[in-house]
Amino acid sequence: MTTQATEQHDLDAVVVEAQHALRVIVPDLAPRVSVRVLAAPDGDRCVGVDTHRLDPQAAATVQRIVSYVKQCRRERASGISRGPAPEEPTGRA
Repeated sequence: MTTQATEQHDLDAVVVEAQHALRVIVPDLAPRVSVRVLAAPDGDRCVGVDTHRLDPQAAATVQRIVSYVKQCRRERASGISRGPAPEEPTGRA
């Protein structure tokens, strides 16, 4: 796979993950936004979200979710670990 193809695959994966996160976290807003790969002003490509149909508070929520997905994806790609997941409470003393 070429570098450009790998980059496109990574961007596509972020789009899919962000769309899924939105459907799970804010299912009422997800159908009203569009997550896609956009051309950045510097000629590069990035994942962006179109929130023009949302009120400012809902748009900010969607932006935070998409930003978090992008951050997590970058951390996984670079091998950064957030540490072990917390133990699930068992309810036993």
